[in-house]
Amino acid sequence: MIGFFFPVNETTWEHLKLAIFPTLLYFSFGWIYIKRANYIFALFITLILPMILIPSIFYSYTAFTGKSIIYLDILTFFISVLVSWILCFIILKSKNFGLWLKIVGIIGIAIILICYFTFTHFPPKSFLFKDPVSGEYGII
Repeated sequence: MIGFFFPVNETTWEHLKLAIFPTLLYFSFGWIYIKRANYIFALFITLILPMILIPSIFYSYTAFTGKSIIYLDILTFFISVLVSWILCFIILKSKNFGLWLKIVGIIGIAIILICYFTFTHFPPKSFLFKDPVSGEYGII
């Protein structure tokens, strides 16, 4: 059960949980205080952006270096989360985007959660889900 919320191996996919679930926790309490029209869409963007940026930056720099460098990994995480929260702030301060982006946000959040809960136990056979330490997929 705890594997749904914390990384269960050393894969890039599992480490994205470090950005995803604290964001969900923060936003789940924030809806009580923040009455903004774009709240759901802002949450979706804040979740999806690190999921795009972290693997993109990580696999780009490791293509050049040939290995993972822990300081760059941590910097990649912080930059990705910072960019997503800056964009979140901009979205929350913007005027109402309309109902269709709220629907996109709800569907996107649902897909993200379904993917995380499913792929923790049944990961696809892809480089994103392969543990570089053990060479295995999923919970080890």
